[in-house]
Amino acid sequence: CARLGRARRGTNTMLVDYVRFSPPVLKLHFFPERIEDFIFREGQYLYIQCPYINDYEWHPFTISSSFGDLEKDGYVSLHIRVQAK
Repeated sequence: CARLGRARRGTNTMLVDYVRFSPPVLKLHFFPERIEDFIFREGQYLYIQCPYINDYEWHPFTISSSFGDLEKDGYVSLHIRVQAK
């Protein structure tokens, strides 16, 4: 049931606003196509899929924006530590 819920929630379109890599951190700003469809609190996580790498893998990342940032700043941010292989 949780997997089905994740799949259903994963259909919201997110648009990337800003990407910056300052080793070892990737900073990503994005916003939902419909702001009213995306409600979050700081510390929650979301799943990201990168079709360029794999069409079927989703990975969890913690939201680093504060509650209200989407309405105030127009974006939600993630800070992702990149580990080299």
